Amino acid sequence: MPTSRKISSSFFAIVLICFFLPFITISCDRTPVLELSGMQMTTGTTVETPSFAGPAESKKIPADGKAIFAFTCCAVGLGSSLLKKTRNNKVLPACAGGLGAFLILSIKSGLNQEFTKQGAGYVGFNAEYGLGFWGAFIFFVAATLYNIWQIVNPIPTD
Repeated sequence: MPTSRKISSSFFAIVLICFFLPFITISCDRTPVLELSGMQMTTGTTVETPSFAGPAESKKIPADGKAIFAFTCCAVGLGSSLLKKTRNNKVLPACAGGLGAFLILSIKSGLNQEFTKQGAGYVGFNAEYGLGFWGAFIFFVAATLYNIWQIVNPIPTD
């Protein structure tokens, strides 16, 4: 496998790994209440929320459409970056990486708006974006830039 395919596919493989790492941690008065990975955001999950009076309550968190689409971009980017390279088929991994990066930031924007709405008037409510979130964003951007560079400056093949 040529080096250019290895590099491009490695970026997307790292994004895939990032989906299994913590994406977001929600805290109240600096005490973590909920931590979600990218896969939990992609598939949906059920979490136990603490209750002040009585037993913990189960709450279903539905899958996030943007997270599903970002994960799909990762899969498409990984698959297309493994194909035999020509100058024209480097466009798909570049587009998948760019769209994935945009969707990751869109997830952040949407969650920030939701947290502002849900925690209106309460200062101690906070969302922190973790290693998986920022790693996915950075490697989506890296995959995009690398594939664009490959389009503009093709490496001659034998």
